[in-house]
Amino acid sequence: MTDVELTKSWKRKMVTILMHVTCIFILYFLPEIVMNIGDPRHDTIPTGVYVKTIVYIAVFYVNYLVLFDRCINKPHSTLRFVGYNVVLFVVAMSIIYVAWELIASNQPVHSEYQSNQNIPLKAPDSTVFYVGEMEHKIMIFTRFLRDAIILILTITLSLAIKFSNKWVATERQREAQRATQREEELKSLRSQLNPHFLFNTLNSIYALIDICPETAKHAVHELSHMLRYVLYENPSTVTLKQELKFVDSYVSLMKMRLHRDVEMKVTLNSNGHDNMLIAPLLFVTIIENVFKHGDITNPTKPIEISIIAEDNVVKCHTFNYVLPSDKKTEGIGLNNLRRRLSLLYGENADLEVSASCDTFTVDLRINVKN
Repeated sequence: MTDVELTKSWKRKMVTILMHVTCIFILYFLPEIVMNIGDPRHDTIPTGVYVKTIVYIAVFYVNYLVLFDRCINKPHSTLRFVGYNVVLFVVAMSIIYVAWELIASNQPVHSEYQSNQNIPLKAPDSTVFYVGEMEHKIMIFTRFLRDAIILILTITLSLAIKFSNKWVATERQREAQRATQREEELKSLRSQLNPHFLFNTLNSIYALIDICPETAKHAVHELSHMLRYVLYENPSTVTLKQELKFVDSYVSLMKMRLHRDVEMKVTLNSNGHDNMLIAPLLFVTIIENVFKHGDITNPTKPIEISIIAEDNVVKCHTFNYVLPSDKKTEGIGLNNLRRRLSLLYGENADLEVSASCDTFTVDLRINVKN
């Protein structure tokens, strides 16, 4: 573990400890202090209050640190957990009762209350009872009942927090697994893309060797630069400027195969968004299909290629005529592209393919959130 990771881990632990201390004070100490400060029966806060609060905290952490882990994923886990907590509840209530009877009763009593607590009063039916004794019994009963309810809520709170932590940890683990799986799938798709791109480009250069050897030599030189980008300078994201430069080189290379009279309209415009980050090689699959499956020898059939950035949206459009013998369906390239877009951008990317009897149109729209 690096120093940075150790520092982050230490900070997380300190934050957790601070949160626990704050919550304990707010939930257990503060209410008891507020309730007993104004009690006319005592000059000071009874020691039993602190003993009781310590019992609450002990019950919480016994469940939080021991019982939950001891019972979860075990046979009869619910029965085990309830059984342990029944025993814990009885022990805790016994300690609280002893605390109030033996400790709280020895606390200094307020003088005004002491002077009036045992005055006998006569009811209309001549029954004599003592106000102080009755109040004491009511106090013991109500506090005992309240303490029992707080103990049950404390156990429930520890269980809820533990389940919440377990759920968060499970979700983080699943997210890490999904991220790893996603990364591996992207690597696999990119590894398929590189040979696919190389195969199609080499076929284009091979066709030029007999027609124009000098042009073929120049194409090989261009290809070497492109392969450096594809194979060695290909991180998870590149700037739009880099990607457009690669597309421009690829289109220039493919133009060598075109009939010189074929009309080709190419628009590559970042509109000032040169530093926009985007996944590499998203457009090459679409563009190489234009040259691989399109009718690139007929001067009457124009070709359109455009990549334009507007705000945070990048749009890629291609249009071409297809050879009559060519099947106008999506191949492995477009299928892989769809999968990459889904993994990388989800609903922020949209790929539409439209095929007619003799034309093929592709529109890609990516909402890039840098």
